[in-house]
Amino acid sequence: MLTSNELKRFKKLHQKKHRILEQLFIAEGVKVVEEFIKEGFNPVYVFADQTYEEQVSKSVHRIASKHMEQLSAFKQSPGLLAVFEMPIKKKLNFNGWTVALDTINDPGNLGTIIRTCDWFGIDKILCSSDTVDCFNPKVVQASMGSLARVHCYYGDLGLELKSCGQVVFAADLKGECYHEAEWPESGILLMGSESHGISPSLKNTIHRFVHIPKSENSRAESLNVGVSAAIILSALQK
Repeated sequence: MLTSNELKRFKKLHQKKHRILEQLFIAEGVKVVEEFIKEGFNPVYVFADQTYEEQVSKSVHRIASKHMEQLSAFKQSPGLLAVFEMPIKKKLNFNGWTVALDTINDPGNLGTIIRTCDWFGIDKILCSSDTVDCFNPKVVQASMGSLARVHCYYGDLGLELKSCGQVVFAADLKGECYHEAEWPESGILLMGSESHGISPSLKNTIHRFVHIPKSENSRAESLNVGVSAAIILSALQK
């Protein structure tokens, strides 16, 4: 039985400050919850309605649908929700490729980039301190469980890029064509804000700029940052 105090406590996990204070986050849906459990994340509670309670590998607390709707970050709850402990932070190393994100505000975009990194075997993302929290419920959902394998680090992006000892590539309309670039075995791919691009303060940390050419017939002004990241990361596999 979910008490009113527990309901209030877990609802607060929709806010970043309470996630940090409690070191807990919410994941929703059978696939997403199972992905975290499979990767060794510890669920403090798993809540479900009658429809879903037999579909996960951990013991489930059945709660009323109205409480599930209150706990969910979405207009329509997927019917299963877990509260997980946040992972112990690992030290960031720059072996292999790292994606760096400058002021990515949209949870869906960050979740998509996390999922894309997982697809291409990149297990770390360096985020500016003002990038949306990776444990935001909408980011967790958009990553479709890939957050269980991709580690997100937050900090002073300028200082990290200057001291990383790697070649920093950045997506920019003035750069060379991405599929003509020579990609090393390791490096940093920097992606800028959805609306403002890469911050001017980071320009002196960048070694090479690349761009994605568009069709001569295209009238689109720009590509979504998640789509752009996927296209460029595909080139690294070649």
